[in-house]
Amino acid sequence: WAPPPESAPVGGDDISIKPPRSYTGLLMLLLVAVGAGALYWVMQQELDKPEPTGQRAAFDLQPRSLDDVLGKHPAAPEVAPPKRTVVRLTSEPPGARVVVNGNVLPELTPTAVQAFEGRWTTVRMILPGYLPAEKRVEVKPDTQAIDLALEKGSPPTGSLYVDSAPQGAEVTLNGQAVGVTPLKLPKVAALTELTLQVLKEGYYPHVVTYTVSEGKQGDVGVRLVRESGDRRTVVVNVETIPLGAEVKRIEPGQPDKIEGRTSNFPVNVNALAGQPLHLHAEAPRFEPVETTLDLKAPFYTVYLRLPEPVLFDGHLSVIGAKGVVVYVDAEEVGKTPLRKHTLKEGEHELVLFDAESRQRVKTTVVISRDQMLQKSAVLEAGKLTIN
Repeated sequence: WAPPPESAPVGGDDISIKPPRSYTGLLMLLLVAVGAGALYWVMQQELDKPEPTGQRAAFDLQPRSLDDVLGKHPAAPEVAPPKRTVVRLTSEPPGARVVVNGNVLPELTPTAVQAFEGRWTTVRMILPGYLPAEKRVEVKPDTQAIDLALEKGSPPTGSLYVDSAPQGAEVTLNGQAVGVTPLKLPKVAALTELTLQVLKEGYYPHVVTYTVSEGKQGDVGVRLVRESGDRRTVVVNVETIPLGAEVKRIEPGQPDKIEGRTSNFPVNVNALAGQPLHLHAEAPRFEPVETTLDLKAPFYTVYLRLPEPVLFDGHLSVIGAKGVVVYVDAEEVGKTPLRKHTLKEGEHELVLFDAESRQRVKTTVVISRDQMLQKSAVLEAGKLTIN
């Protein structure tokens, strides 16, 4: 079988058997032309609209910020730092190392510092053979000098372990080189804030403030950030002892800003370099604590130790059925009648146990300062209750 020729005589007429002509391509070309014309008309109308500035808008070929895309207002202009005033720093005797708001000064006393007016400034002085001295003042325009008298003696001590990632970083303590991470310092001053600087080539400096408890070891760990140019912002990592404290940023004339609550991870606070930063931390059943930093380094880690509240004494009395064993906070304190048992103010767990009936009852009592709380053990029909 062979295909027929393009035309074959049928009934004496030539009838073409070519496939019918398709107009699909022509139709698509026509649609594209119409669409292009419509798009040109729309663009021309947009270009002919007057701009608010009286000038024709140009196409923005540069990448835009997310704020520009979303139509948000531009960022507020940077707030100028507070005015500074020169304050002289002296000690008796002279020659003390000085730490001002988290930064170790290069000079020994007598020296001077530019302090922010209207802000709190904490000055700490350290001199071998003397107890560390500290003074916190609100700097005013007429503040001219801060003087500290150092007392001879040796401060209580503890130990400190310092590590970094990566390791091999140099560590200074209150301005003095003490070794390379990982580092164990067996004897450091306790109950006073220590200022450490962790330095490694190719990484940003990292300043740490920490207070060691007497006779105990403190642990400090920092993750260094590789250098990538000058930084206009400072990152402050805030740790608290104990965990769970709420951290606020306090600025004069502005509402307090809650930065977060410490947990297994620190609270990260971002601020502008060269400005003061005032932080406040508080937790239930602990006294609040505050600190001020003059932000000169690119990274800080601040350990805030919240002092436990000073508790006053109250008293508990348990009368009623005789011979009932009394436990307070899981500790046996006597048998009824218990005339007077001294406790710290606050909540305590009270448990009564009758050995003969094997009855046990528990409750929570609240002791108030200088007050006597009286409870009664009632044993009726083999059942023990507390009234």
